[in-house]
Amino acid sequence: IEELEIAGLWHWAVYIALYLSSTLNKRETVLKLLHLHCPSNEEEALQQGEQIKQRIEDMKVLVETAKTAKARAYNQQRLKLLENKLEHSWEYVKSFLINTIGIPEVMIDRALAQRAFYEKQQYPEMRYQFASGDWDGLHRNVINVLMPQCMLHRHWVVSGINKSNVNNVSGNRGRDLSSNDLHMDFLRSFVATLQMKSEVHLISGWDTVGSVLAEYLNIESTIINLTSGETIDLHQLFHRVVALCASLNRLILNHELNHLNDAPINDQIVKLRLICIKEIAAEAKNWYIVLSKECNDIGLHNIEHLEKLVRIPLTIDHRLKALRMLESTHFKNAILDQTL
Repeated sequence: IEELEIAGLWHWAVYIALYLSSTLNKRETVLKLLHLHCPSNEEEALQQGEQIKQRIEDMKVLVETAKTAKARAYNQQRLKLLENKLEHSWEYVKSFLINTIGIPEVMIDRALAQRAFYEKQQYPEMRYQFASGDWDGLHRNVINVLMPQCMLHRHWVVSGINKSNVNNVSGNRGRDLSSNDLHMDFLRSFVATLQMKSEVHLISGWDTVGSVLAEYLNIESTIINLTSGETIDLHQLFHRVVALCASLNRLILNHELNHLNDAPINDQIVKLRLICIKEIAAEAKNWYIVLSKECNDIGLHNIEHLEKLVRIPLTIDHRLKALRMLESTHFKNAILDQTL
């Protein structure tokens, strides 16, 4: 195995490792070889393979068009070197590992995730964690990396509840939440999968930030669909928003942002989580305000009650919007009283 590694034939070393008598040693040796030799950037490695293929095609043309025997022999030698290099490319090595000697692809994905972790390439790491079923690792990266990326780098729009009040609750603070956003697509996909897997797998810390984020994204998707004409029980949606506000309050009061029960984290990550929770709370409060008006429940007349529910002050934009809605409701009621 060591001799094959030194010769650059580490994939054949994996083949030899499969004949070790001890099952434990066999597995550990294969994993060690994969972790050491899998590329740090698979996409770049595949691109290099494609470039070698193109150079081989070009060299074949030079061999055929060589005007002298010496030039032809020289080009044939270069062609042989390129073909040998292609046999060591990641595309061929990966095909050999999976299709020829039967290494499970999940083991390769885990090795690629580990290499991405060493190289501090967080997004490829999440992709391979998803592919290999490393739900704990994916959950950690979603909360520490992807959630701040999505919550802090996108512009917010106050989502409407239905067509009748869309003029009251639609803001002009950025693009529509329903527009295409690659990072948000990844976040929704990963969180939806983690939520489903949490029912059958123990994911460390899922019942803290992860579950709250999942419910927030589910409510947001429901509201986005409402603006497109879909009907839903607003009272049920309202109670979901109230429960979300209570969960946000619990996160802050119980200091559950400080850990995911799997590893200690630094202060910077805790601060990012707190900012994200405040962003979520600001949007949840707006839903609360609009839905309480639509459902005629837990009156809009007391904004302080809403602040106490979540224990995070209303943002200026949301406070002004709530006051405008109160003013509009007051004038409507005054006109109705005069009419009666």
